[in-house]
Amino acid sequence: MAPGFDSLRAALADRYEIERELGEGGMATVYLAEDLKHERQVAIKVLKPDLAAVIGAERFLAEIKTTANLQHPHILALHDSGEANGFLYYVMPYVKGESLRDRLDRERQLPVGEAVRIAVALSNALQTAHEGGVVHRDIKPGNILLSRGEPLLADFGIALAVESGGGARLTETGMSVGTPHYMSPEQAAGDQEVGPKSDIYSLGAVTYEALTGEPPFSGTTPQAILARILTEEPSRTTQLRRTVPGNVDAAVLTALQRVPADRFGTAAEFGEALEDQAFAGAPGIESHTLNGRPARRRTTAVLAGALTIAIASGAWGWLRPTAGTAPVRALPIRLPELPRIHGVTISPMGDHVAFESDGRLWVQRLDGLSVRDLPGTEGGVNPFWSPDGESLGFFFKREVMRVRLDGGEPARIMTMDRECATPVCGGDWTDDGRVLVGDGVGGILWAPEGGGPAAVLIPHTDDEHFHQPRWLPGGAVVVEVDPDVGGSRLDLWDGENRRVLAEGAYDPVYSSEGFILYSADGSVWAAPYSEGDPPSVGERFLVFPDPSSERYGRFVRTSAADDGTLLVTRSSRSDPDLVWVDRNGVVREPVVTGEERTTQPRLSPSGSTIAYVEDQPITTAEQIPSGRVWTLNPSTGARGPLELDADRQLSPAWSPDGSTIYYSTLDATTPDDEDAVIRAQALTSAGSRVIVERARAASMSWDGKYLAYMTGAPDATDILYLDLGDADPRPRPFQVGPPLNYMPTLSPTDDVMAYLHSDFGLMSVEIYVSRFPGGEERALVSRGGVEYNTLLRWSRDGTKLYYARSTDGALMEVEVGAGNPITLSEPRALFREMDSNLRLDFGFDVNQDGTRFLVTSDRPLVGSDPAGVILIQNWLSSARAASSPR
Repeated sequence: MAPGFDSLRAALADRYEIERELGEGGMATVYLAEDLKHERQVAIKVLKPDLAAVIGAERFLAEIKTTANLQHPHILALHDSGEANGFLYYVMPYVKGESLRDRLDRERQLPVGEAVRIAVALSNALQTAHEGGVVHRDIKPGNILLSRGEPLLADFGIALAVESGGGARLTETGMSVGTPHYMSPEQAAGDQEVGPKSDIYSLGAVTYEALTGEPPFSGTTPQAILARILTEEPSRTTQLRRTVPGNVDAAVLTALQRVPADRFGTAAEFGEALEDQAFAGAPGIESHTLNGRPARRRTTAVLAGALTIAIASGAWGWLRPTAGTAPVRALPIRLPELPRIHGVTISPMGDHVAFESDGRLWVQRLDGLSVRDLPGTEGGVNPFWSPDGESLGFFFKREVMRVRLDGGEPARIMTMDRECATPVCGGDWTDDGRVLVGDGVGGILWAPEGGGPAAVLIPHTDDEHFHQPRWLPGGAVVVEVDPDVGGSRLDLWDGENRRVLAEGAYDPVYSSEGFILYSADGSVWAAPYSEGDPPSVGERFLVFPDPSSERYGRFVRTSAADDGTLLVTRSSRSDPDLVWVDRNGVVREPVVTGEERTTQPRLSPSGSTIAYVEDQPITTAEQIPSGRVWTLNPSTGARGPLELDADRQLSPAWSPDGSTIYYSTLDATTPDDEDAVIRAQALTSAGSRVIVERARAASMSWDGKYLAYMTGAPDATDILYLDLGDADPRPRPFQVGPPLNYMPTLSPTDDVMAYLHSDFGLMSVEIYVSRFPGGEERALVSRGGVEYNTLLRWSRDGTKLYYARSTDGALMEVEVGAGNPITLSEPRALFREMDSNLRLDFGFDVNQDGTRFLVTSDRPLVGSDPAGVILIQNWLSSARAASSPR
């Protein structure tokens, strides 16, 4: 044990319980400790006493703050720093693994692909640091930690603090700052203007060793190594290892160019070159080697003098980074080419993302170099990470499950009263090993992570639905509340009382740095949180982006890693157009284009006119939903809206003769759409008439005799119908609860009806066809589940039924025989949404002969960012500034 261990342990006893020494280097000793406040293991690096005396506490702490705001999945975060009884220390996450130095000592070389992967990840990390004004100055294998194979660049803080604080006085101690094998020529020469390109050189040297098994230059003394760095060129990696690709060799040698101007302009360019098979290198690289041996160059008197000064003064250190706070940055994350990706969430370590796609759960490294599905998670939705990042919780029908990333069958945690109502159900882990969940409709439940009976944490109320619970330090919970009337809000529950935290907000997230984050007004906001009795929440401030920005659409999901890195799934601002596509999904011609959203298209019986809904997307909780039914005759260009008789018109349906449109109207202030009304308006006259109240989604029989519809709240819908031939039509039952029955769609043959049915909630949804009007002989169509908002369409002759498959957005076609019994073919896929950027969930229809489909195409606005996932970095710098006392 290092001298002074007991004194150090006593000095930090109120915050950290030091367990043992992990290792010792030339400037510091590293200890494993328990963070008492956050109940997590950390690594504490303590400067050697003689170095600490040279630097001084004030300078050390002032300089190390500059690096505290660096956030990147491949940069080891800085949790804390300070001075205690003469000890200068800083605290980092404890990484279970080894350093790249350890691995190279054991294996000498890495597989080429892995060496490239690590170098690319670190080049991206350096790009973030350089853009924030920070240069590392001591990149070496010992400062690269490997956590489950993923690299983490460590020791930004100590590098800056030692050089800036110690200065020339390091010579008096006999210490040198830096590692000669990986120093850039300008560092070796004592250049006082060392910048980002010095880091590029050092990373090139590390990559060189990972590929070849030895650094670019070696020698028996530090002086000999530095002399070779300043006077020689390295051998090609291909001379030492023939399997190194030519572009990788050229990229490494470009990074190792002696003159900084001859290297890559940025660290990101180095990473790109390593992956670009066409990269040939900087001009002149071929002349650097002769017959595979280094070409020596004469050392000038100036260079030799600089080398002498560098060695004599021990100036192998780091220069101070550019002052100022790093700007908040939004980096796009590339996800794999998989259909209908939902529920993207970042791991606590910030190195992986999990998501749902193609009917199961997936995990991808954040650098995008590997992605895999998790066996046993078929049908799973809405994943959420365990605190150690080694497991995922997820929902499967009524079950809350847990699956380990390293293999094994999923295990049940608890059973809920009803099925997960995606996308609003969600879960989280507590500090003491329990899991709390909300199904999206009822209250908040929790149970031990190892399984057991679920207990009610926040009880259900008649007029509120609870979503997305998040555990807070001290035992409080922040939860999204969806009242029957009005927009969503966030409530803070402290174990006894519940109070409003933020109106018009949704999707809460807790950052371990002490902030509650949430989405509102199309942006991400943060508010400082302090546990107590009761807990307190400070004034909110904007994280990203400006609410007035026209580049971004509504944020739909946010998650945070332990180091504060945010991952946000956002929607782009787009103009859904109506287009014709063929049976292969190829877009043939546009029908309706413009600046408004065009959805729910329905062709008139003759096919000459299109009814559709034009509405404005919701970007704020305060915005009242609006929509209006329009008609368009493509051949004449005649276009116009129906009379506006409510806040929102939707779900148009034609009368058999094409003279009248039936549609639903909603009042934005009615609870859960229970007071929806079906109206009818003749195209030749003004004004609409009410057909039936408390009803939605009209479907007309093709002989004009019957009108079917759905009624009730979303968790208790029935399908009824009217016989319009009666003098006083009375609602008659077709399919009634307690199961959910909705989206009725009468066949053109008028003897069968297709509809959606769920036994337990909004998630377990299947398509059925039943005899009409009696409702008997129910035949299952979908066989595997569909999304709760799936739309159904019949071919004009009533022999085929169409719907969108939930797993990949494929348009499915099923042949239906309405004889006795009803017969169904196996569903077959015609095309997928993603192949042509289509949105079947926005609505579609089929033409008279079944050769073309009228579909919504999601066209991004010019100047807006594409939909996807972004990584938000450096937001903590503004968070601390906004929450600090003034």
